[in-house]
Amino acid sequence: MGIIDTIKGFFQQRESTKGADHALDAVKEAAKRENYNHASIKAFHALETMGSVYVNAEREIHQTAREYAKHLTDEGYATEEELEPIIVGFEIAKYSELQVSYDDYSEVEKSLDTVATKFKKGKSQPTKKSRKGGRRRRRPRRGGKTGAARSRKRRSRKNKE
Repeated sequence: MGIIDTIKGFFQQRESTKGADHALDAVKEAAKRENYNHASIKAFHALETMGSVYVNAEREIHQTAREYAKHLTDEGYATEEELEPIIVGFEIAKYSELQVSYDDYSEVEKSLDTVATKFKKGKSQPTKKSRKGGRRRRRPRRGGKTGAARSRKRRSRKNKE
């Protein structure tokens, strides 16, 4: 398996998690199967997806995981303490012969949930547009058919005199 195949597999895996919620579900599904290495890798992909969806921070193809985390912290989207467990879990799972333990993964999951809520709060809400042909405002009655209108007319007549 060459480097090109590895890169293609990486991007296919990344593209398979289109939405942010789908990416988070994929992380939790891998954790249910007790495959914490796979869940840690998917957690970083979920971070990328949330970054692009919620705060419009795309990861460049040449950026490493640490460079992308630094970009997020420099822009003020997240703190280094929030991103560190995700990056460490990703690096251990991807590049090390060590296995990610349940305790390590639980830190990754806590951090991912914190970042997800922070990113979602930062997402701009769509503005409501008025509906064309929607409910119209009622016009007030004419001709003084209410008691309040009559009393105003009387007061205005007395003030003129």
